[in-house]
Amino acid sequence: MKDTAVERAGGPGTGRVHDAHVQAVARREALGHRLLRSRAEALARNASSGNLDSELAALEATALEAGATRARAIAVSQVVVDERVTMKCRVPPCEHYGINHLCPPYSPTAGEFAVYVARYRHALLLQVQARLSASFKELVEERDDKWYRELHREPAWAEAYEGTMLPLWHRLHLAAIAVEREAVRRGHGGALALGAASCGFCDPAGLAERCELLGLAPPREGSASARPPGSPAYARCDLTRPCPFPEVARPAMEAVGIDVVRTLRNAGWEIRFPATSYPEDVVFYTGLVLVA
Repeated sequence: MKDTAVERAGGPGTGRVHDAHVQAVARREALGHRLLRSRAEALARNASSGNLDSELAALEATALEAGATRARAIAVSQVVVDERVTMKCRVPPCEHYGINHLCPPYSPTAGEFAVYVARYRHALLLQVQARLSASFKELVEERDDKWYRELHREPAWAEAYEGTMLPLWHRLHLAAIAVEREAVRRGHGGALALGAASCGFCDPAGLAERCELLGLAPPREGSASARPPGSPAYARCDLTRPCPFPEVARPAMEAVGIDVVRTLRNAGWEIRFPATSYPEDVVFYTGLVLVA
C-alpha cells in the first residue's frame, strides 16, 4: 500500500528525509511566523502619537534597569538581514537545527522576516555580558586541534554552559521582554523582542527565570530546577506539541536572518572574534527589540 502522506508531500519514493523537510516547510505558520506577522499588523493599527525620541530613551532606561549592560536606539535601516545567515544554520548543520520551535527550518526565513522588518523604522539594540572564568575560557578557546562547535559533544561543556551562558541567555530575555512589554504599554503594539542563540526555556535549569518572566511564584527550595548530570547542554523542544512558553519565547536575531556582526558595527559597537580575544575575559549576548 502506498504511503499517501509522503506521496502528497513530494511523490512516491521521496523517503522520510524529504517528508520531514516538507513538514517543516508546512509549519511556517507556527509560533514564530504567526508572532512576527501579528506584530507587524499591530504596528499599523497602534501607531503612537507621542514624542518618539523620549520614548526610545525611556526604553533604553528600561533595558538597563532590567539587566542589560548597554542599550541603544537605532534606525531599522542599520539592521542587516541576509539569507546567508540562515544558510549557516544549515551548512554545516547547527546542533540546534530542526530541534527547536524558534530555529530554522521552523522560524521565518530571512526573506519573510525582511518583509516584516520593513514595516518598522526604529529599534532598540541591547546587550548583556558576563565574565568568563579561567576554566571556561580555556575550555572554549579555539585551537587548531579543537573547534568550538565540537564542544557540544563534551560532558564538561554542559556544566560550563549552565554556569555561565544559560544564566546570561535568560538575562538577555528578561531585558528584551521587559523592553517589549514597556513599548506595548506606551502604545507600540507592534513591538517585538528578538533574542540570541537557541531557545532555552525548556531547560530545567531556567525554572527561576521563567517564573520571573511569566509572573509566577518562584520555585520552592529543593524543587527540581537543574539538569540531570551527564545530560546534553541544550534541552530539546518537543516539536510534536505547541510551545509551552509563547508569552516569552522569541526567536534569536540570527534565526530570522539578521547579520548580528554587521548590525552591531553599523550601530558603532565593537565585536571581536573569537570571543576569547577580549582582554577583559567577557562574553556577550545581543538582542533587538523592534519598536515602531
